[in-house]
Amino acid sequence: MTKSVSNRLTNHKLNLLAGIGVDVNQILRKSGISQFTLNKSNGRIPYRQHKQFIHETTQYNEHIVTGMTCLNQLYGIFPELFGLCLNAESAVEAMRNFIRYRFIMGDCDDIEMRVSEDRLWLEYTNNDRNERSNSSIGHFLFFKEILSHYLPRFSINVSFDNAIPLNGQSVDARFNTFCRYGENRNRMVITSANLHQKNPMYNPNLYSMQQQLAEQRRSDLLMMSSYSAYVKECIAQSIERKEDDATDTLLDDVCQSLGVSRWTLNAKLNKENTTFSDLLKLIRLEKACSLLVSTEKSISEISMLCRFSSQSAFSKFFRKNNKLSPMQYRDININTASFRG
Repeated sequence: MTKSVSNRLTNHKLNLLAGIGVDVNQILRKSGISQFTLNKSNGRIPYRQHKQFIHETTQYNEHIVTGMTCLNQLYGIFPELFGLCLNAESAVEAMRNFIRYRFIMGDCDDIEMRVSEDRLWLEYTNNDRNERSNSSIGHFLFFKEILSHYLPRFSINVSFDNAIPLNGQSVDARFNTFCRYGENRNRMVITSANLHQKNPMYNPNLYSMQQQLAEQRRSDLLMMSSYSAYVKECIAQSIERKEDDATDTLLDDVCQSLGVSRWTLNAKLNKENTTFSDLLKLIRLEKACSLLVSTEKSISEISMLCRFSSQSAFSKFFRKNNKLSPMQYRDININTASFRG
């Protein structure tokens, strides 16, 4: 299964960044995230693109951390996940629910939990050791807020490995403790005598419905993450093999490769809120972006290589999905690459 993060979360962060005057379109271009992927209903941002997005936005985290860790805002974006976390039987169960269903929000990194009678250990592991990231800070902050709904009194011990706090004092103030930096792990330890105490506001009937909703949402997303990616790969391979790239021809070829009927393929994709045409569109967009930046081919040549009926049709499609003309996209990204060099 490919690691990914919800485009709902990405959109939320982009809105916060735009609110403080950041050029979010430039960040999207540097991260390789298209408007098509960003605006797709219940879409997912692939692991590498999300990691680049985190890299490009880390410098602004101090200014938007409240918006990224405020449960009132996160609940509105992911009600299936946080509704369940806020109506658990105990603080420990709230954390278990988050770890089980956090795929709804994203799963680019790993979280593990251990628990004793009065102590809870939460460890956040960055899967890409070469990418310095402080995502653990945001996660630990909303863990703290969730736990505050269950525990009248608790103490926190926090340590970070390769996190990059822009202002250590600011991070310490948010946790209300002195955090340790440069350690060998990202760990948050909560100590409280009430970890297993039953939540007096716990509603078991509502909890059962919330859990069913979260389970269904998780299952739907897991299927989308795996099957759609597989179909997309098959489409790309079919395009390379076939001279006739009409949608019907490609669809028949992919169905033959997968050993399924058109009806079965479309039904499975529909369950994941996507279509064969959506995947084909995304492949063409990704290829066009790559050719624009990595080659000196003309717009007309790229239009032909991406199998568009005309340069006009290509330019219209590209502008609709990237909010830029092909030439504008090339100029901006080549200039960015030259600056970096």
